[in-house]
Parts: sequence; structure tokens; C-alpha cells
Amino acid sequence: ERMCIMALRKYSPDTDIIGYQHTIVSQAMANMFLSQYENGILPLPDKVLTVGSIPKKIMENYGTYKNGFIEESCGLRFEYLYKNEITEKNNQGNILLAPEGVSQVKAMINYVINQLMLHPKYHLTIRMHPLLPFDSIKHNLDYNIDTIKNITISRHKSLLEDLKMADIVIYRGSTVCLEALYMGIPVIHFDDGSFLSEDPLFLSKSLKWTVSKSDKLTDVIESIYNLDNASKIEQLKKARAYINNYFHPIT
Repeated sequence: ERMCIMALRKYSPDTDIIGYQHTIVSQAMANMFLSQYENGILPLPDKVLTVGSIPKKIMENYGTYKNGFIEESCGLRFEYLYKNEITEKNNQGNILLAPEGVSQVKAMINYVINQLMLHPKYHLTIRMHPLLPFDSIKHNLDYNIDTIKNITISRHKSLLEDLKMADIVIYRGSTVCLEALYMGIPVIHFDDGSFLSEDPLFLSKSLKWTVSKSDKLTDVIESIYNLDNASKIEQLKKARAYINNYFHPIT
């Protein structure tokens, strides 16, 4: 990306270059935050458009940018969200695990399998990222899920199909958490102890819980199921408001 910008600056100096932040911004995405020492050195576009107001605030809070360099726009990849209404969940034990496409998710997968494999009341569906097919990591996991009856790998092409079946989503750094919250699905963040958080929702606590390797996952799941309706509605309102500021609709 930066090499392309350097080439355009050299060979087509009159060309306007617009950057687009097309997805989430977490604390761990340090390359998104321009430091004072990089100003005037790194090749940059003329401006950067974000998917909404919250990513803009995050980038400006952690980075050093000139006024007006970052502008809010809209979430081009997430237009389908606004076409789907919140569906009532019946707490049937349908848990969706959504790893992102990096090898570090193995710790989360091992943890969730370990916590749920002996509890047949829960059915775990693992939806792998396209960049990390299950076959590429299954031999490095601590468990053989082919022998575990209540765990399956999603075969659905559409994320929406898996979300409609789930009543809880577990994630580490995937954008699926924001999509789940928008549809009214509670989320559980797996904290792997990284110094910089991979959590896209690190600024939000609404309808969201956090677990680490030392926590009992089933206790957290049951606390979500036992949440009274008034509290759930209140948290859902706050979560939806946050997502609406994170991804602005296309106009």
C-alpha cells in the first residue's frame, strides 16, 4: 500500500489518493496509529475515510493526524446488517465460535472445546475464517472434534445463516462480534492476555462478557441466559447505538 502511494506521488503527483478503513480498528492494530515520529516520513494518502464515527475517534485518539485528515463515511461491507431485524433468541444452547483468520486463534478454540465438550446441553458451531480453513489447523489442536458429538464445523456459506441459529457468539478479534450485537445476539470475548487488545469492542461493555483461560465458560453462558428481560433490552439498546456509530449506513 505504501509503495503504491510512493509510486503515485512520484509519477502522478496530481492524483488524489483516498484511503478507506474498511473494517474494525482494535488496539492491536498499531499500524493504524501514526506516531509523531512517523509524521512527514511515511507515505500517506491525502485523507482516510472510516466506516463510521467510532473508528475515526479511535484512530485520532491513538494516532497523530492533522485536522481533517480522517473523515467519517460508511460501512460498505456491512450494508446487509440494516436489512435484518432483531430476532428473539430462545436460549437453546446454540453457541457460535467465530475465530479470525490467524493462527493465534488455536488457544481460543482449544479453550472453548475443553469447556463445552462434556456438556451436551450446548451445541458448538465453529465458523472458520476463509483464510484459515479448519483442515489447516485441526492437527495442531488438543482435541479431535470428529469424536465430539456436540461440536460441528459450519458448512454455511453465509455468516447470516450461522448468526440466525446462534444465541451466543464467542470471539477474539473478529468483526463477527459487531454483526452479532447488531442482531441482538450476546457476545463473549476471549481474552488471551495479549498486551494490546484484539477486541473490536474494547470500548463497549453492553451485551458483552469476557472470559480468559482461567474462567469457567459454562458459568458465563448461564449468566447470560439468566439475564432478566429488562436488563437485556437496556443493554441491547446501548449495543445497537454503539454499532450504529461504528458502521454508518450507506447513503
